[in-house]
Amino acid sequence: MRRALAYVVALLFVTSCGASSGDDPILILAPSSLAPLQSSFDDALADQGHDAPTWIFAGSQTLITQLNSGAPADVIISADATTFEQTLAAIDGPAQTASITTNQLVVAVAPNNPGNVTSLDDFADPQRTIGICVPTAPCGRLAAEAAATLGVEISADTQESNARALTAKIELGELDAGLVYRTDALAADLSTVAAPQLEQFTNEYLAAAISADANFVIEFMTSDTAAAILTDAGFGP
Repeated sequence: MRRALAYVVALLFVTSCGASSGDDPILILAPSSLAPLQSSFDDALADQGHDAPTWIFAGSQTLITQLNSGAPADVIISADATTFEQTLAAIDGPAQTASITTNQLVVAVAPNNPGNVTSLDDFADPQRTIGICVPTAPCGRLAAEAAATLGVEISADTQESNARALTAKIELGELDAGLVYRTDALAADLSTVAAPQLEQFTNEYLAAAISADANFVIEFMTSDTAAAILTDAGFGP
C-alpha cells in the first residue's frame, strides 16, 4: 500500500509541475522494475559530473497514460516495444532513442514455497494462489504470450498493475507464485522454480530523450557502466 501510494504521489507531482529546465533536475519516467537501481544510476551519473535526476517509477502503461495526459518528462523508458511505440506517438517532435537492456519472466514462489509449486504447469491448479500482471502491462503481455505459445493455462487469482506490485504480494506470502521479471525476483530475494521454457520470453527496454538536455541520459544508459549495473541486477544484454 505504501509503495502504491508513493507512485500516486509521484505521478501527481509530475502532472502538477513543468518539465525540467535551467537548473531543474532532469525528469525521467521509468518502469517500476528499474526502481531498485536508482541509487546505483545516480551514483554513476554523479561520478560523470551529472546532477541526480528526478525519477518517477510506475508501470509502463501508467507512464504512457500520464504522458498522453500532458505530464512533463525529459526521458521516458518503456519496458517493451508496444509501450515504446505508444511513447513515440505521444512525443511532440524528434527524440533520441536507444535500446537499453532486456528482462525475462521467471516463476517466483512465496518464501518456503507453501504452495509446493514445482513447475509452470502448477499455474493451472485452482487450489494454488497465482498472480500475473494485467494484460496492458509489459509483464502481463509477456505472460500471456508465454502461456499461449507454451499451451499453459494460468488460473490467476490476481492481476497486478506492474511486476513490482506482483512481486510484493509473493514476497508477503499473499500468493503462492507468480510470473514476474527475473530482476524483481532477485531484488526481493525470492526463490524461483526452474522453467527453462520461459527463457525465450523477454522484453526489450527502450528509452527516448524528449529534451535535448537529456541526451546524456541515453548515452549513459547505453554505456558500459550502466550495462554493468543492469547485468548485476539480472537484466540481460
